Amino acid sequence: MTNSHPEIKDTIIQLLSNLANPKEIKQYLKRFVDAGQSHFAVIKVGGAILDNDLDNLCSSLAFLERIGLFPIVVHGARP
Repeated sequence: MTNSHPEIKDTIIQLLSNLANPKEIKQYLKRFVDAGQSHFAVIKVGGAILDNDLDNLCSSLAFLERIGLFPIVVHGARP
């Protein structure tokens, strides 16, 4: 992320705050900043999200792609 797009960073922080605790948010942001030209986002998705909130998950993944992050989805360990 560059300093020329602070709104993107704020949006990502807001998105991550719905998905992770503050320590995890800092780790994700560090990875995004250090990713250089390869911008990606690793998203852990549990079964409850797939069962109950698939529409929001899809729109969140589409949003990440629109802002230039390649979403990588990892399913949780439980069903």
